[in-house]
Amino acid sequence: MNQSLIEKYISTTTQPLDEYHKRLLLNTLSDDNTPHTLKSKIVIFLREHRHQINPKDLAEALGMDSQAAEELLNNDIKEAFFPAVSPNNNDKQELIKLFVIELKNLTLSFKKGIENELKVVEKLTGKHFFVGFYGDFTGKSFLLALSSALICKNDEKLKDYAFTGDLNFEGKVIEVDFLKEKIKAAYPKKLIHPEIIKNLKELDILLNSDTINIPFSIALKQSKKDTTPKQAALTNLYQIAQNTDFELAKRLYDLKDDDFTFYIDGKFLPNRDWEGILRTAYGKIVHLKEKLKDKTCILHLCLLGPATFAFGLGAMVGCKEPFVVYHYTSGEFKVVLDFSKRNLRLLKSPNKNPEHIECEKDTDTQETDILAISIYAASHNPKGDIRKFLKNNFENYILASCEAKDRGNLEESDWAIYVNEIYSHYNKLKEITTKKRLMFFACPVLLAFGLGVAVETFDDIEVYNFEPLETSYFKVFNLASLKV
Repeated sequence: MNQSLIEKYISTTTQPLDEYHKRLLLNTLSDDNTPHTLKSKIVIFLREHRHQINPKDLAEALGMDSQAAEELLNNDIKEAFFPAVSPNNNDKQELIKLFVIELKNLTLSFKKGIENELKVVEKLTGKHFFVGFYGDFTGKSFLLALSSALICKNDEKLKDYAFTGDLNFEGKVIEVDFLKEKIKAAYPKKLIHPEIIKNLKELDILLNSDTINIPFSIALKQSKKDTTPKQAALTNLYQIAQNTDFELAKRLYDLKDDDFTFYIDGKFLPNRDWEGILRTAYGKIVHLKEKLKDKTCILHLCLLGPATFAFGLGAMVGCKEPFVVYHYTSGEFKVVLDFSKRNLRLLKSPNKNPEHIECEKDTDTQETDILAISIYAASHNPKGDIRKFLKNNFENYILASCEAKDRGNLEESDWAIYVNEIYSHYNKLKEITTKKRLMFFACPVLLAFGLGVAVETFDDIEVYNFEPLETSYFKVFNLASLKV
């Protein structure tokens, strides 16, 4: 039977494998003149009839030991795709499928002349394997597809992509020729190529990680002395981005630096009506996450602006998704809240023995028209200005101040303890009967963000911001109005 008839037989027969055809296929496998593509198809066919195949017979035909032949018949199989372009005719393009079967002690392929390339993949992945191809090709750009099949933990992921790229022994993905033509050949699959994936570490994130770390930088102008918000947002972004998958996210999802920033360039924050600005900022974060919706985004956030704004944004973010926040101090950004892995509900856990935060009240009265809550963890004492504001605007009020004992220079590197203790005091203050609650801030920006995350947008509370030029406070939003 000639090769075309053999290929027709293995692609169309529905009958059990008889002894004649079994021997014919094994002899074809052992024939050096058989094309590697046909040999690969025969292996797939024999796997489908494995119960009729003696591994020793297959081992003899392929010149391997029986254990390897048994693995070839029974071990799991993975498939991946890569585009091929004829160097003599760029219009001749095709999408080739390869399959890979992991073996214990042997690496091989029926395609000749790629032994050195297989050694590269063997070294990088630490695996032995057999790789077969459903089409012929030249060059080394199949290596990224082969590596993808070997390291991918979810076979379904491999169906969404095609891959092209050579690899060196350090795991760097090397540029390939005819990229434009290969993108066309891969369609409708998304082609993963060296301009998107730079190394196997990034390939592993693409294929196997359910999460991706993304930075987001917010800069709002508060005074004439402030740096241009756009410049500040980008400068801060580049600093915190070092701890994230920033560059990979940009390449993989076709994003720009501006997708990772929010700023109001050339404008001061107004004294009132911050709700629209907060919704725009939060909406940009949501929009960014939607572009990366195949993964859970761990938000790495830095924020230059008022603590009151950070509190509102934190309340909108809430205890829904993981985040990391950075506080700028001593010329660098330091992580002060890391909930990339911890349960955010820890911020809400009741703390009956606070050690860092104490709550002082003007009176022990449990009923008042106005309950004003001051979050005081900065170096300057806001209580005098708050009392002045309350006296000028209300008659019956209580000022309750949640104060950090180490205010002005928080000693703990993990601010979760401060947030948790402030939140515990905040909840205790709910026992006071009042017509209206107000909140004032004199604390680090990201501490206010963390408290917002804990409080969320459930409470009806008015938030006030201090305006230095007018030495007074202005209501900027109602927390409950920020519900999303």
